Amino acid sequence: MSTTIPGPRRRFRRSTLRKSGVSLRGIRIPEEDISGEEEGEELYEIFRTCHSLKTLREDLRTAKEANINSLFDNICSRPEEGTGKTLLHCIGFNSSLILTGTGGSDAAISQVNRFIMRELIPAYPSAVVDEDNNGFIPFTETIIQWVDQRRAWRKNRTDCTPFQSPES
Repeated sequence: MSTTIPGPRRRFRRSTLRKSGVSLRGIRIPEEDISGEEEGEELYEIFRTCHSLKTLREDLRTAKEANINSLFDNICSRPEEGTGKTLLHCIGFNSSLILTGTGGSDAAISQVNRFIMRELIPAYPSAVVDEDNNGFIPFTETIIQWVDQRRAWRKNRTDCTPFQSPES
């Protein structure tokens, strides 16, 4: 039996850990009876795309609670399969968190910064220097993409601007 939790396409099996009193909101637990569908949205994908800081915070806390009995398995230290990215890498790609979720206000951006600095990084401080499978530490790939986009925009702008002589 699957249960769909309202929100962005999430499916979870609740019965397994509910017996132990652990909430499963935001945790991916494979569901054998889903045929042809994605088994569930990974926490990594939620950190890449979710525009709600409140949801990110709840999902991180829930994931930590579900891992409370595991002494050596920290959800924040576990790299994403295939990419090697940690949650800190993933949140760096989440432009909708800043643009859509916060409206870009200084106060809202400060809340995102506080979440990263006070909750995400303290959960696994080594994440700031952990490289993904491409050799990038968190935020560097995003910064490189931003610089490349700015250069392309600037080049396009100068290509479209007619040349003006210094005398005019």
